[in-house]
Amino acid sequence: MAALGDDQIAIDDYVIGYGTSVDVTAFDAAAPVVVEQDKPMPREDGTIMGIDRLGGRLLTVDMDIVGRSEGEALDLLETVTGAFLGDNYRTVPQSYQVLSYRLHGTGDQRRVFGRGRACAAATLANAHVGFIPVSAQFQTITPYFYSDAEYADSTGLIPDNTGGLTGPLIGPLYASGTGAGSRGFVVGGYRPAWLATRVYGPIVNPIVEIVGCFWYQLGLTIAAGDAVVVDPQPWQRQVRRSSDGANCAGFLTGMSAWLADMRVPPGGHEVILRGADPTGTSRVECYWRDTRSSL
Repeated sequence: MAALGDDQIAIDDYVIGYGTSVDVTAFDAAAPVVVEQDKPMPREDGTIMGIDRLGGRLLTVDMDIVGRSEGEALDLLETVTGAFLGDNYRTVPQSYQVLSYRLHGTGDQRRVFGRGRACAAATLANAHVGFIPVSAQFQTITPYFYSDAEYADSTGLIPDNTGGLTGPLIGPLYASGTGAGSRGFVVGGYRPAWLATRVYGPIVNPIVEIVGCFWYQLGLTIAAGDAVVVDPQPWQRQVRRSSDGANCAGFLTGMSAWLADMRVPPGGHEVILRGADPTGTSRVECYWRDTRSSL
């Protein structure tokens, strides 16, 4: 996604807001939908509260189209409407649009994933002078907001016969044999972030552990020059081999963490890669987006 200026929004690659012919007059986020499991208290007043789950949010974008003529304004209305209605996404299950934005003075570009659900002109009364007010809605798939930038960190394997790890560790780290590699990384934001990992071969039966959070093992061999990505992010959620796109979810061992649980809180963390590598060139890359619960 291209870098945005203050008070600009991009729906996929289409930019609106300050400095464009489509001025954003309001940008608001509704509270997330709460899916609750409350039940009446038996034989007395009150409520038994179960597990609460948060659904997505509805974002509202109000705009003023300011064209130099009626024809230009109507063409801009067509473009804005097409961007929000997302014809390339709405007929494909589990495909999502990206809405990126930068609020005035924050210096931080953020994004959400979901689909545009509505876009229409409020009135065409002033279209003859090139002015059309428009309102659009965007439904997110999660209740959170994410950094537009994707952060990454990488570590390699250190064999058991090297005598252990010596700090500080500067990654990526390379070695040979069977053993483990360890490296620390820091997650920003305010809410737990989805942590995706990509294991590069050659390595046999790799184990990836995020200390204190989760671990998983892949019961397979990853060849040199190939990789397997384990991506729990709701807009991706996949376990796939890079070379041919094959689904490798069935190779996660039974005691491995569920993809839905592969989140880490803000702060410092340690990733450990274990497995058998005859060349000492295998490594694991972690990547994530800082997460927050407000715009």
